Amino acid sequence: PYTGWGPLGSGEFWSHMITGDTVYLQLRQYGPAGPEKLGAAWFDLTDVGHVAQGFGRAQSALSKIFCDYNADCVQNVDCVNASSAVDVARDAVAHMQFVKKPYLYICSGGLINNTANDRTPYFLTANHCISSDRVATTLEAYFLWSYPCNQDCPTQWNDPVGVPRTLGSSVVATNRTGDFTLLLLGQPAPAGTQLLGWSSEPVAFTNGAGLYRISHPSGAPQAYSEHEVDTSAGTC
Repeated sequence: PYTGWGPLGSGEFWSHMITGDTVYLQLRQYGPAGPEKLGAAWFDLTDVGHVAQGFGRAQSALSKIFCDYNADCVQNVDCVNASSAVDVARDAVAHMQFVKKPYLYICSGGLINNTANDRTPYFLTANHCISSDRVATTLEAYFLWSYPCNQDCPTQWNDPVGVPRTLGSSVVATNRTGDFTLLLLGQPAPAGTQLLGWSSEPVAFTNGAGLYRISHPSGAPQAYSEHEVDTSAGTC
């Protein structure tokens, strides 16, 4: 249920995604419903987003590369014998769904700690994903969504049913050149999630430095890939 001015306090919001082909909207009035109260109880339904089975690049599953719509280097994170740091980090990463009219989009991002260490739900993603408050308000972030090792990848789009999720956010900082956006989630981080640590060390200039990625590429459940910094490579 949504009450008052809605989850963002603005009177305008996108609801959680609902699975199935039918949605019912019910307006509930508490207490005696006189003409004045009934006249003040209303809402406008202005847009509907529809996620069809073919959202993304729907293909049959190939467990060899986890999802056959992923690159060869991508593995199911549940199959990786990685460090404890990676195990903690995966509890910070979320699958993102949001609205940039007229389309719905998917991306990846993660909860990130602050120096106060006070569990403020800051969330780091890319500028090319979200860069404005209007889009940020539509964000639905799905956490702790993974598939058991050796289980076939689900066909896109497959709603991550039963996993913790948050609705809404706002932009704290964003930059196109650095391709980052720092968001503040509209709800507290779900139970069981972790916060990513960070360092100001300029690792981009450290040749051979290991990079470890946990993400939801092309809308897959949590995936894992490894990379190394190559200072001889050209810049984008």
